[in-house]
Amino acid sequence: MFKKIKIALGIITGRVFTGPLEVAVDITNGCTVGCMPCWFYSPLRTEKMADDWTKGQMSFDLFRRIVDELKDLEVKKIMLGGDGDPFMHPRIIEMIEYSKKAGLVAETATCGIYFDDGKLRKMFDSGLDALSISILAATPQVYVAMHPSQNEGIFDKIKRSLLLLSKWKKEEKRACPYIRLIDVICRLNYFEADRMIDLANEVDAEEVAFKRLATRPFTDSLLLNEAQLRELDEKLEMALARASSFGIRTNITEFERQTLPGLATGNYTLEAYSKIPCYIGWTYARILCDGSVVPCCGCHNYIIGNLRDRTLKDIWHSKEYDEFRKESINIRKDHSIAGKCNCHSCVHYGMNLGIYRSLHFLKRDSHA
Repeated sequence: MFKKIKIALGIITGRVFTGPLEVAVDITNGCTVGCMPCWFYSPLRTEKMADDWTKGQMSFDLFRRIVDELKDLEVKKIMLGGDGDPFMHPRIIEMIEYSKKAGLVAETATCGIYFDDGKLRKMFDSGLDALSISILAATPQVYVAMHPSQNEGIFDKIKRSLLLLSKWKKEEKRACPYIRLIDVICRLNYFEADRMIDLANEVDAEEVAFKRLATRPFTDSLLLNEAQLRELDEKLEMALARASSFGIRTNITEFERQTLPGLATGNYTLEAYSKIPCYIGWTYARILCDGSVVPCCGCHNYIIGNLRDRTLKDIWHSKEYDEFRKESINIRKDHSIAGKCNCHSCVHYGMNLGIYRSLHFLKRDSHA
């Protein structure tokens, strides 16, 4: 609570009194799955990513240094991820263990296909707090549609891993890792949104999170038309009822309000940022696998500094970071930051809205 108070005071005064709540650390760019909505490895992408980029991988020494610095900045949570799949990194388990020894809440997200029983068990024993599985489908057939280079057996393999995790959690009376199924909604899978709840119930996942399709020109064909939006809305209402009966958490209410209309255009949040500020400069940071520090998932090319020649604390308190904070918190009056970041498709909008309501409690019912 004291950490959040210091962040709030920083926002109000335009200063920085503590580090972010969460830092995402990209440990690898490598992936072989080929998800249709992916910015980097989608089969729809005609221009392939450069080989040197796809081979990008964070060294364990740099990762360890980052974690040590996160403690100094009073960061609470680390998200091990990347533009690839973190479980392609050969030292992912050691990275989770090192994060936990440092007292951090550790989460990661994966497509789920890189597990064998041994690696799955090591991950289970690592102390990982939460695991998000980007499965993107509730049935083998739709899984293949969403991942054309894979086969239906991969879907069953992922299910088996999830069932094994659930079995271990029950046998050993453990709550972690918290299991979250991720479903990026698009034209190829929207019609089985309700079945994602059935899948979560089958594998004992605690949550289903529906995500927006963050488009690039080559993925615009995956957007929904108006008839599909209406069908999806009906499916989500069915999903909400099922989730309630099974005791499964979802983000359906927020998704319907904040994301659903944008699935026809790819523009989700830019208009919303004419009403509320962006506070991401006080709450979050992302470190790319080459050591570059960027302020947000959507500000991928807004590089503020690099850990090869500066400490994270120096970068966090730098003039460059302060300039970003001024730009982002004034987004209602000046949308120029949107030209540098993907503010039209902001993954952090829900958090920003929550902070706005907390700081302006008399306006809690506005900008919903």
